[in-house]
Amino acid sequence: MLFLTEGLLLRQMENDSLLQQYNVIILDEIHERHLSSDLLIGLLRDMIGKREDLKLILMSATINLELFKGYFEGAPVVQVPGRLFPIQLRYHPIKQFIAESEKKSHKIDPEPYVRILELIDKQVPSTERGDALIFLNGVAEITTVAEALKTYAELTKAWIILMLHSTLSVEEQDKVFDVAPSGVRKCILSTNIAETSVTIDGIRFVIDSGKVNLIKHETGSGTQKLSEFWVSKASADQRKGRAGRTGPGICYRLYSEEQYNKMDDFTTSEINRVSLQEMALRMISLNLGLDPRTFPFIERPETEKLNDALDILKFQGVLYADRDNQLTALGNAIAKLPVDVPIAKMLVLGCVVNHVEVMLTVAAGLSVQSPFTNRSYRELDVVDRRARLTSSMGDPFTLIEIFREWVLQKCSGGKVRRWALENGIDEHRMYEISKLRSQYRQVLEDAGLIEKPDAHELGEDDSRQRRIDQGDRKKLLDMKRDARNLEKTRKVLRADKHFDSILNEKEEEDLGVASLYSYAGILLDNYITENEQDPMKADVKTVEFLLSYKQRDVEIIRRTHNLRRKEAEVSDIHPLIQYDSKCIYLDLTFQLIRVVIAAGLYPQYTIPDPMNKYQHGQELFVHTRMKPFSLIHPNSSIAQYHAESLDARADSEGRSVRHQLQFYGLLLETTKPYICNVLPLPALAILLFAKKVLCDDWKLVMVDDFAEISFSRNQQCEEVMHSVVKIRKQLNEGLQRKLRGLTYNPRELSESINRFAYVLAEGDVEISMKRIVHPPRTLENVGFFLPSGEVEIDNEDYGLESAMLDDSDSGGQEEAEEDVTKTSEGVRVKEEAQEKKERKPTYYELLQERMRQREAQAADEQTCEKKPRVD
Repeated sequence: MLFLTEGLLLRQMENDSLLQQYNVIILDEIHERHLSSDLLIGLLRDMIGKREDLKLILMSATINLELFKGYFEGAPVVQVPGRLFPIQLRYHPIKQFIAESEKKSHKIDPEPYVRILELIDKQVPSTERGDALIFLNGVAEITTVAEALKTYAELTKAWIILMLHSTLSVEEQDKVFDVAPSGVRKCILSTNIAETSVTIDGIRFVIDSGKVNLIKHETGSGTQKLSEFWVSKASADQRKGRAGRTGPGICYRLYSEEQYNKMDDFTTSEINRVSLQEMALRMISLNLGLDPRTFPFIERPETEKLNDALDILKFQGVLYADRDNQLTALGNAIAKLPVDVPIAKMLVLGCVVNHVEVMLTVAAGLSVQSPFTNRSYRELDVVDRRARLTSSMGDPFTLIEIFREWVLQKCSGGKVRRWALENGIDEHRMYEISKLRSQYRQVLEDAGLIEKPDAHELGEDDSRQRRIDQGDRKKLLDMKRDARNLEKTRKVLRADKHFDSILNEKEEEDLGVASLYSYAGILLDNYITENEQDPMKADVKTVEFLLSYKQRDVEIIRRTHNLRRKEAEVSDIHPLIQYDSKCIYLDLTFQLIRVVIAAGLYPQYTIPDPMNKYQHGQELFVHTRMKPFSLIHPNSSIAQYHAESLDARADSEGRSVRHQLQFYGLLLETTKPYICNVLPLPALAILLFAKKVLCDDWKLVMVDDFAEISFSRNQQCEEVMHSVVKIRKQLNEGLQRKLRGLTYNPRELSESINRFAYVLAEGDVEISMKRIVHPPRTLENVGFFLPSGEVEIDNEDYGLESAMLDDSDSGGQEEAEEDVTKTSEGVRVKEEAQEKKERKPTYYELLQERMRQREAQAADEQTCEKKPRVD
């Protein structure tokens, strides 16, 4: 019997489409309706028609029975009654004094929750055990109610108030499983994580707000919108059932029975809420001839969403633009990586420029939840201490810095847990990052994108080290087995400690020994000996980490992850660059990494609002292509600590040498639209990977019909554009050779990018920048257009098409071609290839089109009175 995830089973189907190794497949919790489960259900329904020996069992406590019976015609239904104690159901609807239109501006009222606790204290003797579980929809609501309940608990001495949500550290989350002292009850405020994912013993009272926060993907803008909804009847019943697990219970619903009857029967499935890009890519990569637009899903998503997902994959170079559902070479490589497309592109491009180590950390860090806990934003002393770990270069570089610091702390005998607590870092997230790095490395090795280290690279003592590892791994397996066989010890909580002071001093100390790491090997014997009286103290995760990171690995991380701008001696750097009277060096590795991250995140970039005030505590407005007036998330290291670094300090005409764009990993809308995982980049760097670039007379450049960049000097514009063309050709050539397993030396590409970055950082290229207020939803006539002629970049698979334009008549074109041959550093004009292409608009036609857009924009600005901000 093999237990595995839905995603892993789907990956097995890539090599075994009929899953011949299994005779019985059981899918549990199918009511959750994840994307992978919906896809798997559709594939398995087809499979059981091809394999008579295959048995498929679908399990759920709250299944939509009619939906599944209709999908699997003739399938027998087995109903197993649940074993629940009697549960009293009481409705306590909150009076709606606030009009619906005004609700969003008001915080949740904690008073009804305090009254329920008072009611429990009056009606149930304190000698009768039983804890309370409150279901709320978000962290903000939990925090507000918890503060009010804490005040009540401090007065009555009858309650311990705890929280349970995803931004807490694992240690704080585990406290909900500890036991309250005699005469005191626990009150746990939780999101829907406690609905099915977690079972807490001893719950007797459930207080249900009836609300839940769900993410919905907006087609077009790419926004992940987190909105408040009423739960479904199935979820409400699931919450009620938590009160009857260990004894008779009571469920208080803070809404009316009439409202319950209005609720949907079941929660909306993911396939109708989230982006479908990853699912579409997974389907095509199975090589089963599946078309997402015609696949028989149990619930068919909107055709517009499916088409949008496929269009985005084509835009990102994952699918051929002119072939139906066919992966490019880049797409084949990305499909092998179990990450989102932008992160996968970062990893692949990191292999091209030979900076894999740092990109593994960035990819792993962006794949998990933020390692910063809620304390890192809530407690001022933690906020101040965390400042030294943040980077003014953006959130990805903050991730790199904290991972480097954590690894060095872990392997040098430092008190790692103390360090993590003081800086508001969840160490379990760091373990996740370290584990994902190893997994991603293995995938890249299997795909042939990086080479596996041989014995010589591992050092002379490799055979000896392997013998040490074998013994250590055996001890690790023994520790894991012992840990599984032991029931985790539940501690008794202190009555005077609540959610904000729950971690006592003893638990804040490091559980490990002073030094576990030795350059000769790993001292597991010492570690286990000191903890043998309490096997649970033998931290399995620490041992796993130390087995994975040897001296060589730690030294590589120490060297490659040191990307801060330095004011001291550095060997491989350009001469000094003067910024704000501070002499700083520009690390070349940093520039390469920044470009690779931005190339992966593209087209997720923003233009800053010219009216921003770059001061601490000020909202920083940015404009995405389809979502203007978004904000940099206040928890971003840029907004919280380094807002002044974004100030372009432009003159009265908007000209500056410091204009930047902000790339982002996620556009999340809660109360407002926020960009998260922010990476600032010099504005001209967008030319390296923009899909559509149109240059006017070596002065004005239009990027993606969204950003308009004007150069102060024509000569600089021409130099920049020719440098960009050269780099794009080198990048595409390197990518194609790497994907095809051909030899490739990234030195020339790295030098070109560094030279270009140096030109931008030197502070001599002055530009002004504007945004197009109403850009077209989709890009047409994609290409790279120069006034001096045609530029063609051979990039069949990467999808960065560059086209050629006629500047005037055929005679003028010949002159332009001759000029391009002389001035664009070896970029050749391919007349024969051009004749085979579909006719593209001439330069003047595109110019006229843009003039019409400007006129329309000017007319809109004159009539628009709703936006006082000036662009």
